[in-house]
Amino acid sequence: MIIMMMLRTEMWNIIKNTQCVFRNIKKNNKFCYSKINVSFLCKKFSCPLINQNYISLIETDGSVYLWIRNSDKNDANSYLWDKYKLSDNYLIAKEQLDIMLYKWPSYFFYFLKVRLQRIFHHLIKLQIIKKNKFYNKYTLIKKELRNVSKISQYLINKFDIHRTIVKELKFRLNIGLYNEIYFKHKNKSKIMKHSCNKNFLKTIIV
Repeated sequence: MIIMMMLRTEMWNIIKNTQCVFRNIKKNNKFCYSKINVSFLCKKFSCPLINQNYISLIETDGSVYLWIRNSDKNDANSYLWDKYKLSDNYLIAKEQLDIMLYKWPSYFFYFLKVRLQRIFHHLIKLQIIKKNKFYNKYTLIKKELRNVSKISQYLINKFDIHRTIVKELKFRLNIGLYNEIYFKHKNKSKIMKHSCNKNFLKTIIV
């Protein structure tokens, strides 16, 4: 145990003084961006790289898993994780955490409770967004169909009016209501005959 503690302190000194992949410094505060880190703080007690006894909550595909790593295992399997799926109900998942964490330090208990609350809040938000997207798509489709039906009805009415006008004009022309005004070929022949007669009369007079 003493050797392991010495190794941990040495490893932490190396990580602390060198550049870590997960470390990010903002306003003289060091944060850890590793998804396994419980507190997201770059500190010795919460560093998952040096601590063999570690526990974390991770969300994958809408379900919450509890990852546990113990030093009681063999050296080969000491860095492997045991994964336990928690309930989809927040209250039941909280009770499961209480049962699983009764031997662990208090800071793990605190940070994991906060993390569980945030994960469930995030999952509820995602569900609401999905429902709203589906609702918006459905309403948009209904509006588009409504507009298409209105346009089609308008076009049908327009073409019906056009057909009725054409029918009415044909009927009036056949009756002779317009006195053959719209029969172009007949009018042209009449005008030509009239002009020829005028020219013939002029020649006779001269």
